[in-house]
Amino acid sequence: MLKHFAIRNLNKILGFENYLFIFSIFKIKTLNLDKRKKEYVYFSNLFPSDSNILILGANTGITTIPVAKNVRDGKVFAIEPVPENYSTLLK
Repeated sequence: MLKHFAIRNLNKILGFENYLFIFSIFKIKTLNLDKRKKEYVYFSNLFPSDSNILILGANTGITTIPVAKNVRDGKVFAIEPVPENYSTLLK
């Protein structure tokens, strides 16, 4: 209940796209702390640095950005059909 109240009010104050951007940055920065994402963090570190990766449904980049940071010499192709999510991903 409190979570939904906070989300609704932050959305009103910041606007949807700004809220989405700030939320995504927060989740990316704290991904290592989320016990439910432990396997994903491990998985995202398995790619060689010269990998080429295609991510379908990249959303706002919460799981795409960590992969891209690990693939420094390769390329990450991220596809996201939702315009607001794609805009946030580009930021």
